[in-house]
Amino acid sequence: SSDKTEIKKSRHKYLVQGMFEVVIDEVQGIGRFIEVELKKEVEDPSYGKKMIEQFLKSQGISQITEFTRSYVHMKWNP
Repeated sequence: SSDKTEIKKSRHKYLVQGMFEVVIDEVQGIGRFIEVELKKEVEDPSYGKKMIEQFLKSQGISQITEFTRSYVHMKWNP
């Protein structure tokens, strides 16, 4: 028996508007995930989060769900 779980994914990384790092993962058997990181310094983290949410909405993404679980955890506990 092996305690390894193989996760197959393709990843594409972009820098958008010079301040948003956008990573798109297509994870086999689980789905597509978008991670956005603000590359600009802001004093208030809640303002940074609001900037990311506004950016996503400007790209046509209106439903945002935050995940803190790993892909392995999602595979075994959908």
